[in-house]
Amino acid sequence: MPLDLRCRYYRVYTDPDMPCEEKNFGYVERTLSLAVEETALVLVDVWSTHYIDSWLNRARKVTAEKIVPLLHAARAAGMTVIHGPSPFIADRYLAPPSAPTTLHTGPDWPPAAFRGIYRSGPYAAFGRNPEPILPPTYKRYETELDISPLAKPLP
Repeated sequence: MPLDLRCRYYRVYTDPDMPCEEKNFGYVERTLSLAVEETALVLVDVWSTHYIDSWLNRARKVTAEKIVPLLHAARAAGMTVIHGPSPFIADRYLAPPSAPTTLHTGPDWPPAAFRGIYRSGPYAAFGRNPEPILPPTYKRYETELDISPLAKPLP
């Protein structure tokens, strides 16, 4: 049974008939249907303490109310859970491997269809939605993009 995961990203583009200004940007939401066995929950720097008290209070609340239930649900579903703390914390739990278990090198890793934010082929569902404003914008970049005249490098 697939995992239907509601995702969102901040769209820094507009439709072609809308001025491309920050006030017109906003969030885009969509649902990804993922196979549990091909999905992992990655927890990065879920800290137990912090020097900023207000941050720590907020982090404790988010951890208790959001991360812990998600972690329990992921484990119950049989999903892989990956903890990605900073290296000095990771070293407390296990010695680093002497070499990567799988070394991907060369032009085929990651696959070209996976690279960038607009992915294609079997990875298309993991990229952002195509943006109609981009082709003319890229064309403009090819002819007009340069360092600002206010900040030109000196000879």
